Amino acid sequence: MSAAATLAKPLVEVLRTIVEAANSLSVRIKAETSGAEEKVSAVLTTSDDPELVAWRKFNEKGLAQIAEAQARLAEAKAGATARAEKIVADSVESGEAFDVEAAKKEFLSKRQEATAIRGAIKTVLGGDADALTKFLADEGIAEMVSLRGSAGTTTGTGKRKPRLAEASINGENIDKPTFTILGQRIGIDIDVLKEAAFKAAETDDLSSKAGEEISFTVVNKAKETVTVVIVPKASGNSKPETDSDSESE
Repeated sequence: MSAAATLAKPLVEVLRTIVEAANSLSVRIKAETSGAEEKVSAVLTTSDDPELVAWRKFNEKGLAQIAEAQARLAEAKAGATARAEKIVADSVESGEAFDVEAAKKEFLSKRQEATAIRGAIKTVLGGDADALTKFLADEGIAEMVSLRGSAGTTTGTGKRKPRLAEASINGENIDKPTFTILGQRIGIDIDVLKEAAFKAAETDDLSSKAGEEISFTVVNKAKETVTVVIVPKASGNSKPETDSDSESE
């Protein structure tokens, strides 16, 4: 044993004694405090202590008042909802007739036109998607909305990607088809291809046409007319879409 170790030996023994005592205290403390919350809860709900009895009565009264207030709020909301529904119904009856199906077709047509123009602008900007987004934002161009639920964007973020069960190009069946694969095989921008499919299906929710054949034609970058037939999958097969527009199935 070195001289330094010999000098440290008494300190080691002191340290050992302190550590053993502290550990012993730790075991006792844990034993005494385990289940403390359960004990407090039991005393709080069952004790005959006058202060705790008074608290339980106060608590019960408060909870009853809360329940009564919630019931009145629910009743008031039901009445307000009925009034709002009547106002909406009256405004529809008094307004001009609106052909929803015709409007949907017009919407899809306009969105297809907008997509084509966006594609042209993107080409002029060197094919840079980020540059396109910034350019349109700087120009104050509003984002297109979706017909499904709340307003969405045409960037793909958060939209559900249309999935395909089957597809063919000019009569040639495509194995494990996706819009990405079809766009690459045809030689056309994927967004333009999707918009053509939406227009042919008369909806941008292709899952609503699950199992149905949808046929349409597109013109590729080589100015060739191509016939496309798709069979969409049900919505249960959809996954959240990413900005990269990559599709893996």
